[in-house]
Amino acid sequence: MVWLKDTTGFIRNLIRFLRDSELQLLASSMAFISILSLVPLLTVSLYVFQQLGGFEESMSQLRPLIFSYFAEGIGDEAVTKLEQLVDRLRGGSISFWGSIALFVASLKLLNDMEKAVQKIWGNAKLRPLWQRAIYYTLIITLGPISAAVLLGLLSWKKLMFTQFLPDKTLVMALAWLVLFLIIRYLPKCRVENKSALIASAFTALALFVMQFFYLKITKSLFMYDKIYGSLATLPVFFIWININWTLFLFGHALCSSLQQHWADD
Repeated sequence: MVWLKDTTGFIRNLIRFLRDSELQLLASSMAFISILSLVPLLTVSLYVFQQLGGFEESMSQLRPLIFSYFAEGIGDEAVTKLEQLVDRLRGGSISFWGSIALFVASLKLLNDMEKAVQKIWGNAKLRPLWQRAIYYTLIITLGPISAAVLLGLLSWKKLMFTQFLPDKTLVMALAWLVLFLIIRYLPKCRVENKSALIASAFTALALFVMQFFYLKITKSLFMYDKIYGSLATLPVFFIWININWTLFLFGHALCSSLQQHWADD
């Protein structure tokens, strides 16, 4: 029963690590920040995507995919407002300074996300400001381009076998890939591929399971509209985004704990 003792020791160390890193406090802080910054980040990213020439078909696949995920968490009415904001930015009805404000808010969210991740990994210092600015700009600009290329490949005729896969398998695989890249390269320290793969796989699965049960619970138990009226989406959005951040940061904590556990063996 050596494996049982080993697993028990790992879980005990993971719980201690979660307590010491104040993960839930970090997740709550990120959820609060996201209320102000997540919409600008999504708006700017989708705007960049829409400006890419030759990716109209990919955009027609990506946009409903993103908005359907948000609709499950914050409701159709809030998502409709978000779509209108993206269309206004694309149509030029938002002023130059308004566009700059959206871009700065996007960078702020990415910067706060990195701070939370580095704290979990025990890194006292962040990257230099100029380096972070370059990284965040690349994420905002190259992220949509990468999504366009991936969706283009998935729609390629030679990959028609994908229609035989279970529902949302490809979406989950893409989520796994994105989470792996974030967990592997965002921390300012060496991250082993093995621990990053396991942590990202667990996080991707946990996010999908959470989304399923969260949707069931909010539809059957919590009648926010009767209590909050037109503000019903606010508590729902905060709870939903808090859970997402908790699982995202837990993925980093799991990766760090796995890496430390294997290093001690």
